[in-house]
Amino acid sequence: MLKFIKGLQKNLSSEHHSAGSEPEDEPDRPPVLVTTVIVVLSFLFLLIVAIAASTILWKATESREKEVETGMADPHRIEFMKQQEAILSTYKKLDDGYYQIPVSQAMKKFVQEQNSN
Repeated sequence: MLKFIKGLQKNLSSEHHSAGSEPEDEPDRPPVLVTTVIVVLSFLFLLIVAIAASTILWKATESREKEVETGMADPHRIEFMKQQEAILSTYKKLDDGYYQIPVSQAMKKFVQEQNSN
């Protein structure tokens, strides 16, 4: 059987040569320069995409960290800050007979009183 297969290969190769064509060279390959340029451009494209993605993620993370740090991401904290701002900047008569005035007004009055003494 092995002799038959070897003989078959010889017959096929002799038929190929007998048709008048020369043995074929290696299949066409793209030029090395074109391949190199494609590889380099692909690398640069991936590098640019990676830099852009990391920048976008960095900015998003930084923004989120700032929200958490300042407490602005928590709705309860935001409401608390609004209430505190209202307390510090409004006029109001308190239950014990005193009056609440804005802090800025209180500081001005305090300084005036200290300067008059």
